[in-house]
Amino acid sequence: MKRPGLVNVSPTSFQYLKSLRDALTGLGYRPKSEIQKFVAPYEHEAFAREWVQDDWKAAPALAVATPAYAGLKAVGWKPNSTPPSLAQVGAGYKGLWQGLKSRYVTQSK
Repeated sequence: MKRPGLVNVSPTSFQYLKSLRDALTGLGYRPKSEIQKFVAPYEHEAFAREWVQDDWKAAPALAVATPAYAGLKAVGWKPNSTPPSLAQVGAGYKGLWQGLKSRYVTQSK
């Protein structure tokens, strides 16, 4: 997801993105604000990428948990979080693939 004039934050760490979203909340940007919705998919991507990099056995669980988490958010399980979106689910799967790729493809070169 790229928007004109904005930097691609895709390779950024989960911790940085989580801190950024927390700071935005502290500045008054609620989870349903456009900036929070913009950052959320990158946070999902980084979370999945880093978890799979650390533990490849997490990949099957994340493959199931990624859409399940969005579904739970859709029914109100996390009312104070960003609304669920296909961008978040897609970013989660992208991060899962990046984690596996960096763990196995990049290391074998």
